[in-house]
Amino acid sequence: MTAKSYFKQDKAVSAALVPPAAEEVKPKAASSSKSEVKIKKWVLEDNGLTLLVRENHQLPLVTVHAVLKGGVRAEQENNNGVFNFIQQMLLKGTKSMSGEQIASTLESVGGHIDVDSGTNIANCTITVQQNDLGLAVKLLADVLMNPGFPETELENARAKIQADISAQNDELIYVARKLFMKALFRQHPYRLPSLGTEKSVAGISRDELLKMHNDYYVPNNMVLSVFGDVAADEVLGHVKQVWGQFKAKDLPPLDITPEGALTEKRLVQEAADKEQTVLLLGYPGIDILHKDRYAFRVLTYILSGQGSRVFDNLREKQGLAYYAGAFMFSGIDPGACIFYVGTTAEKLKDAREGLLLEIDRLREELVTDDELNLAQQNIIGNQLIARQQNQSFAEEAALDELLGLGYEEIERFKQGIRQITREDIKRIAKEYFTKDAYVSATVGDLPEQ
Repeated sequence: MTAKSYFKQDKAVSAALVPPAAEEVKPKAASSSKSEVKIKKWVLEDNGLTLLVRENHQLPLVTVHAVLKGGVRAEQENNNGVFNFIQQMLLKGTKSMSGEQIASTLESVGGHIDVDSGTNIANCTITVQQNDLGLAVKLLADVLMNPGFPETELENARAKIQADISAQNDELIYVARKLFMKALFRQHPYRLPSLGTEKSVAGISRDELLKMHNDYYVPNNMVLSVFGDVAADEVLGHVKQVWGQFKAKDLPPLDITPEGALTEKRLVQEAADKEQTVLLLGYPGIDILHKDRYAFRVLTYILSGQGSRVFDNLREKQGLAYYAGAFMFSGIDPGACIFYVGTTAEKLKDAREGLLLEIDRLREELVTDDELNLAQQNIIGNQLIARQQNQSFAEEAALDELLGLGYEEIERFKQGIRQITREDIKRIAKEYFTKDAYVSATVGDLPEQ
């Protein structure tokens, strides 16, 4: 298990509903003739739902995906984990279907459904054959917008979540993540774990699930993306019919206290009966809209994976680490840039010093042309590969649209990555990686004092 598994960025997904009267739809934007991705966008005038459609006729498959703002950012200590709880309950039944009926309906057409939640969002996706587009739109909308939250399933879901929390608490990298986030974010909800805690989940009632669902699962807080072997006008017709019954609603205000500047070293640790030791060391970062988002993407790629300078120097040359790298966490509010090392208690001091030395190098030296070019090529190449799959492409476009980048970010991304220079990498390292102000979280077999 790597650090990236627990610091994954929010992902998008899709949703739909059951038929009533159609609503007028006003096109807010459409793809230009020069567009590589040819995504079409509409916004339902009466309820504010945003619809993105991309026709891809290579395979007879369709992904219907919905994403909404919420997640940990909209939680507090006492209801931490409520969005994950809601997402788990979505598949337990709607007001018209049981969980078994949902599963059998999808199985009968060879489809599948996924739900998830994260730091900034919650999402739901159905993938089906092309002929079952209408079914997917109706079923996903029913699941997402019309859940039953059956009492008979509530405790089973709670027990499953508690078991998931317990399993995560046995993973060193996850415990290190929790320590790091609490040390960096003392006020902001980002300090809270997405699954919640055993205490908070134990106290979440059905009424709390209903309240949070009623507050946030509204069309003007959602983006719906339908990608695959479809005709855009047909999709629009289905969505007009299904989503027309849902009403827009003002979202509850969020009382989020911004974090103050980090002005000192915050060192936290927790002993665990393990043979390994995990170190996370990081700095306050940027939000998802920040102009430096491309530079951070390139910087963290340069420092990650086999062959990277951190991996080569700490593991291959000095034998100080099992694994090492860096990644960026960003959201609606500023996140963090995090370096990580898996090591042993005996080598922890040297591994930390080696990691800090690599960060110093970023501030003082330019990365090489080869490092920059390889990172840019691989980032763009990985993105193009991901976009060959309807689900990952639909998730990316919907998330960009929901969080304010706009689905056009898909087209800007390649140029944004390519325009990053060696000087940009050095600049952000000097600007963000303050020498005497960082968070260090260490978990596992700790050295004797």
